[in-house]
Amino acid sequence: SNQCRSDSSHCSSQKSMLIKIIISLCFYATAAATATEFSTESVAPSVPAAAVSSWARSDIECAVKCSAAGPAACSASAFLPQSELCLMSAEKGADFSEKASQSSVLRRLTTASSSGSAGSSWSRNASYVTIADRTFRIIQHRSKGALSFAQNWTDYEHGFGDDVDFWIGLRTINELTGSTPRVLRVEAVTWADELFIAEYSGFTVGDASTNYTMTYTSYLTASSNMTGDALAYHKGSQFSTMDRDNDGRSGSSCSVAHCGNGGWWYSSCAYCNPSGVYETSAIADSLKKMMWKYATGGTYAALKSIQLMVQV
Repeated sequence: SNQCRSDSSHCSSQKSMLIKIIISLCFYATAAATATEFSTESVAPSVPAAAVSSWARSDIECAVKCSAAGPAACSASAFLPQSELCLMSAEKGADFSEKASQSSVLRRLTTASSSGSAGSSWSRNASYVTIADRTFRIIQHRSKGALSFAQNWTDYEHGFGDDVDFWIGLRTINELTGSTPRVLRVEAVTWADELFIAEYSGFTVGDASTNYTMTYTSYLTASSNMTGDALAYHKGSQFSTMDRDNDGRSGSSCSVAHCGNGGWWYSSCAYCNPSGVYETSAIADSLKKMMWKYATGGTYAALKSIQLMVQV
């Protein structure tokens, strides 16, 4: 199986004064490969940080940016929540204490790894983030746009992606939620750099015999700031891809005809489409784009980034 796998040995604890974050980002090819991992394990600072700063919304987005930059440009990162800055240094032992004394520092680890189980072409370790003492596992992340989400049923079932943009796989989502309803959290960033959040209680995804039917209990308005519940339109839907039409629209496939060949719980067709086509600006009123209707004032404008996560 190429589905994503978690390894608890990658997780470590920091002092209580630090924001806890655990992220392990691994890419495996069919042959032996090099895994890129970020750890909060203690590494003694050895050099002053000659850091490059970039905008980020969280520790995990800062780590993702560091991963995407590559080891020559970033081997350590620190997130400053008050200014929403991500500090990145090419030195693994960079000392960020002058600018980020109260922030967690993530440092790149490089280990040799082999491919996953037989037949596996892609696998990643679990990515977690802690928000206000709640731990979430990320099930989908998109912020770069280089990876197409126009993938077939098998890919959506088992998972696909790279160090930045990924989908962990329907099988894994079912394992996480099928018998244990979870809180789903959606974070969508517009091209005006506004962060919108939607949270849902009782989120579950069925197994393959149900075509991974998705449902949830309620939209949590107290912890959300979107102008409405876009996911309500999709509640109770089966999962569809460009080669497997399980949507509620007769006569055509939502994925192929209207939603950019993405995979999602399309109804007839979409109020949200996080697997749509990634655009580099806020192109409006198109179901084909990566969008979440009530993150953009009730329009279908394209988003800058989106991530979905379930509380574990």
